[in-house]
Amino acid sequence: MNGFNNQKMNYLSKFRKQFGLISVLSLWVIGISACSSSNSTTEESASEPSASAAAETVEAPKIGGTVDFLTWQAGASVDAGIKATAKLYEKSHPGTTINVTILPWEQYEQKLQLAITGGKTPDIFQAASTALRLVESGKVLRLDDYIAKDPVLSDANQTRTTAFDLAKFDGEHIDAFPLGTLCGMQLFFNQDLFDKAGVAYPTSSWTWDDFLAAAQKLTVTKNGKTVQWGTTLGYLRGWDGGWQSIAASNGMTKLLDKSGATPRLSVDQPSVANAWQFMQDLIYKYKVAPTLANEEVFKQSGNSFQSGKTAMIADGCWQMGPYDNAIKNLGMTTLPVGSSGQSVGPVWGNNMIISSDSDNKDTAWDFLRWWTVTKDAMVPFAQASASCGSAIVKEFDQFVSTPWANIPGGNACADSLNNVQNFSIYTPNWGEVYGKTIDPAWNTQLLTGKISAADLVQMIAKETDGKL
Repeated sequence: MNGFNNQKMNYLSKFRKQFGLISVLSLWVIGISACSSSNSTTEESASEPSASAAAETVEAPKIGGTVDFLTWQAGASVDAGIKATAKLYEKSHPGTTINVTILPWEQYEQKLQLAITGGKTPDIFQAASTALRLVESGKVLRLDDYIAKDPVLSDANQTRTTAFDLAKFDGEHIDAFPLGTLCGMQLFFNQDLFDKAGVAYPTSSWTWDDFLAAAQKLTVTKNGKTVQWGTTLGYLRGWDGGWQSIAASNGMTKLLDKSGATPRLSVDQPSVANAWQFMQDLIYKYKVAPTLANEEVFKQSGNSFQSGKTAMIADGCWQMGPYDNAIKNLGMTTLPVGSSGQSVGPVWGNNMIISSDSDNKDTAWDFLRWWTVTKDAMVPFAQASASCGSAIVKEFDQFVSTPWANIPGGNACADSLNNVQNFSIYTPNWGEVYGKTIDPAWNTQLLTGKISAADLVQMIAKETDGKL
């Protein structure tokens, strides 16, 4: 799962979604080949975590029956892997059926809402922008007690328990389960283009100024036309941890301010406008990044970086696999350092909700837990996929690292999680406000050079205050 690079859907459409960490990311650590080649196990062994001694103290749930599982598209191989994972669970748990439905992202929330309204809520579904609204309406099974009673998941020595903070949509309760791995954002670069330009490779000590300076050296024009860009915006365009990484490294505090009667976006922080203006300037002032229209030309092959026309890109973990396949000599490092003296990045996971209306809560919980804590279930998927991150169960870290072990700077997959923040926004009306107000101004005005960052700050403050 995680990491989700995008991504889990059409790459550009991810810029228009908000989901509990991450989706970006794109974070499903699954590979269809792993699923088909995994050894079958007995129901008992598949249900037990690797920390078997501790797991014996967990009261055995009542497993069996049918569980409906709903998520959105993550690409053909990942989608196939999700279905194969369900089949693996069925095989190792006789008497169970996991019905998997995978929808295009553009249809996901509408069809989920129709299912809920019609009294046919899936037993398990992926959290999206409406998560808090569903929590407040009582449609979500709270998992605090499930996790607290689990000797593996509740133990910070065995599990990255901070992962559960990603699923606290109301800031207090654990309302979803983050599957498998956590991941963040990295700076990917084409070593061949750096070598050709005689520019030193990016390092973890790079600042955003270093990033810009290198991008200028790596931009190539011929006869007044740009034939190679130093960078492209990548997932810096994202609103669940993209541009916020620039702003946070330069001193931004919490973007969502809940101190008043109603939540508001504190976009009036100087670091916010500075980050937005920096992104716009990469395109229109410094001309080191393609316009959105120019970038669209490369959509067929992914983006301009995958096409070999851009030297570096800040992007989500889910993109490591596609980039490694497309770029002969790929390099990676953590995001640049800001004025705070630190590199700050997002952290993403796949938050899966269990419906409070489910008639089969025990099996739904067991399926999600099995996926994350059982070695025979999780490790083969991580090894076969392009997982870029760290396992929620720490024992699996050595296996999760396999896909990036041979990529220069691949440790950035794990190092990018050393200093992270959860930038996902959960308010009752966030999805509607983002879709109708923020996204159009962001993509069709700021990032096309029609308005300044200062203009966008004023517009967002005016149009969103009191509406979240």
